[in-house]
Amino acid sequence: MDALLSVENLETHYFTRAGVVKAVNDISFSVAEGETVGIVGESGCGKSATVLSIMQLIPDPPGKTVGGRIMFSPGDGKEPVDLRTLPESSMQKIRGNDVAMVFQDPMTSLNPVLTIGWQLREPLQIHMGMNKTQAEDRSIELLKLVNIPSPENRLNDYPHQFSGGMRQRVMIAMAIACNPRLLVADEPTTALDVTIQAQILELMQKIQAELNMSVVIITHDLGVVGEVCDRVIVMYAGRIVETAPVDELFENPKHPYTNGLLRSVPKMGENVKERIEPIEGAPPNLTAMPPGCSFAPRCSHRTAQCDQEPQLKEVGADHDCSCWLY
Repeated sequence: MDALLSVENLETHYFTRAGVVKAVNDISFSVAEGETVGIVGESGCGKSATVLSIMQLIPDPPGKTVGGRIMFSPGDGKEPVDLRTLPESSMQKIRGNDVAMVFQDPMTSLNPVLTIGWQLREPLQIHMGMNKTQAEDRSIELLKLVNIPSPENRLNDYPHQFSGGMRQRVMIAMAIACNPRLLVADEPTTALDVTIQAQILELMQKIQAELNMSVVIITHDLGVVGEVCDRVIVMYAGRIVETAPVDELFENPKHPYTNGLLRSVPKMGENVKERIEPIEGAPPNLTAMPPGCSFAPRCSHRTAQCDQEPQLKEVGADHDCSCWLY
């Protein structure tokens, strides 16, 4: 499969009074046409900073993408472009049109003083050149697509009149309004109860199949990863520590951190007697990183060699890991 998105040696730093925070520290990965890639890890590991870097939405100051390339293929026979080199005016044409994002908290992402209809029409009029009537008809279609009842009546409602699950559906409708080639979803189910989470994930899979989109989903929930992803990227302290197809990662995890994440997931069943095992310790201070492997202070397999930094290398078919055990 051809790469729709190719991230090469990406580095994003935050310049704070306490020091330089290397939120994204020299990472590389790609997303193929029609593929769903999950990025997982604890809070503060660099997941959201990675996708905000791709969208060129890192707040400056204090943040800045200081290195690497973000190659995106716009399709229609056009050559891939480096999103890092584009002026803001060009990025505005790509955001929402070719690359769209579902943000983590729909209540703070939707404008509380504008109707849902106004917020749905705006990208259609800007990117698709529709007039108000055409955009309104398309907005009704989008709300139907995300299973919101009586869409004609709900267009004039405000975000506070929708439940959390329905607001997330509206965010998905806004993101897919212009049929983007890549959809980025940052923790799309975090604030929702389990039943609504399942509905949102099923909806995203259905829409992806209909539109043949590529999807990058950010989550700390390995259950979500197992449900919707083709491939998984595990991040720790701003770096990629393991990447593999989803079935391979669950059946044959290599990195001690990945093993720790999997052991900390509750298991269902009548005869399950295993206790949940939390990962001891806490992630490192990114302004004062330990030498060598950043996971070494929490790792039960630590050796003297861990004082040197391991590189990401192939440990199986399409399976990479950065650990001195391999």
